[in-house]
Amino acid sequence: MSSWYSGGFEKSKEIKERQDKGEFEFLNQEKCRFWVSCGQEREIIFLDDFDWKAEVNGRESVTVPFCRNEFKLDLNNAPDSWQDCVYLTDTSGSPHRCKPAELKFKSNFVKAMTVLDVTPVTDRDTGQKIIRPRKKLLMASPSAAAIIETKKNKKGNLKGWKYSVSRHDKTDPRVGSDFEALEHVDDVHAFLKTIGCTPINLDPYGFTGDKALEFYMDLFKPMPYEDQENLFKTYNVRDGNVFLAGRVDSGQQSHSGGGASSDTIKY
Repeated sequence: MSSWYSGGFEKSKEIKERQDKGEFEFLNQEKCRFWVSCGQEREIIFLDDFDWKAEVNGRESVTVPFCRNEFKLDLNNAPDSWQDCVYLTDTSGSPHRCKPAELKFKSNFVKAMTVLDVTPVTDRDTGQKIIRPRKKLLMASPSAAAIIETKKNKKGNLKGWKYSVSRHDKTDPRVGSDFEALEHVDDVHAFLKTIGCTPINLDPYGFTGDKALEFYMDLFKPMPYEDQENLFKTYNVRDGNVFLAGRVDSGQQSHSGGGASSDTIKY
């Protein structure tokens, strides 16, 4: 039985050999996703344990990065300005039906990791630098994954490592191209206390490999086919991956649905 996910770094090397780097770059408009503007620096702490392993189909498998193909659908008439795109897991090749695949939309191979964004910001009232930690998904293309894998190989495990991440130009991966190690945080919960932050949910930090796999499988579980069809009927849907890669083909990349609806289907 075909699977819609896998774990580890190896698959990205195979994909990278077959595809151009640019084919995997896409605009990250979801609030939960980490990205870096050109010329910007951000600070993150990796929350995943890169030594996690779990049993998959009778074999021990690496859990993170959590690998899958995904569609990026632009919802041109979405009622919420921040919900103008949605990401769907590509289940083509598995028993699950997949509406975007049936419409010949393009999916991208990505590797999911969880990070804590601890970029200092300036408080408008006091003018002082403060940290408002936000848990984010770092969705790495094969080119970005190769950079992160190099860092992982040097450290052995990225769990708890704090990095300064920057991106120099638009050809660089959107999650950053320059990762500079700052320090290792032994206990992220304790770190948040020391900087005076209210405790937040850090899942999957501290999980076992099996529990982490369940976490990611639930997070990226395929959308029911009926909901996929409703999404295409409700919105004017454009293939975001093809559009941003500069390969717009109106015969394949766009599908017009009905008028805007307040019942946004959230992924």
